[in-house]
Amino acid sequence: MKQYGIIRCPNCKAVKIIDFSYKTITCHRCGKRMQIENIKVLHRTPSFDEAQQVIGIINAEQAGQKAEFIKQHQSK
Repeated sequence: MKQYGIIRCPNCKAVKIIDFSYKTITCHRCGKRMQIENIKVLHRTPSFDEAQQVIGIINAEQAGQKAEFIKQHQSK
């Protein structure tokens, strides 16, 4: 079964979904190449949809809009 994770790039702090079937990833924002085993994982899930939802919550939280984001997506 596939496993996904949410990480924060240690270089530029971008939040990213990773696929644990790979050993390395490249940050989409700064281009830093990273070993997955050396990165702190913020969240793990077998669901890509859940991973996308978690990234939305993290980004909304950084923007100070977490409550609004959750309220907006609970009705869906």
